[in-house]
Amino acid sequence: MRIDLNDEYFKIGIRQTGIATKYKGKKLIKEKVRKTNAKSKYVRG
Repeated sequence: MRIDLNDEYFKIGIRQTGIATKYKGKKLIKEKVRKTNAKSKYVRG
């Protein structure tokens, strides 16, 4: 698989290298996804 042919990987690459902040008119922003619903592992109830 060539990553330069996959649009999502291409956008990640140009965002990470700082080459561009927009691609095809859209802002390149890293989407932060929570892996858990826990608010804090240190809260005990």
